Amino acid sequence: MREIVGDVEYPGQLKTHEIVFQELSTVRGVVVDVDGATPVPGAEVSMATSTLLPQKQYTDDLGRFQYELVPPGNVVLTSKATIGTVERVGLQVTGSQQPGQTFDVTVRLKAQGTVTGQVVRRDGGQLVTVANAHFYVSEHEFPF
Repeated sequence: MREIVGDVEYPGQLKTHEIVFQELSTVRGVVVDVDGATPVPGAEVSMATSTLLPQKQYTDDLGRFQYELVPPGNVVLTSKATIGTVERVGLQVTGSQQPGQTFDVTVRLKAQGTVTGQVVRRDGGQLVTVANAHFYVSEHEFPF
């Protein structure tokens, strides 16, 4: 968006302005599985910048995606895909985009696992399982 401020000084006045839009960039890439090599077709990829709301698209059969008309600045790419029965996510933040630049990125899905165990309490000298106990698991990386 560009704005030109001025006045029409008399009826019928003709004013000519040249409007030059800032050159924009391209972000293209591939979403790969946890091995860092296998492309993931059909993965959801969301791109956000400081001046654009998140935009969503899906990878092609080779796991590729491309965003055009990206404004300068940092770009945050998140991805989500179901591999087998496990939903995996990925995050990639680009460096500062320059006008007219093409950024090639790889978004790697995170490895995820299973947490198993028991909640117990000490009763006398014995450990006793606690039925219907609530517990929470969190991580300190994306998606937290």
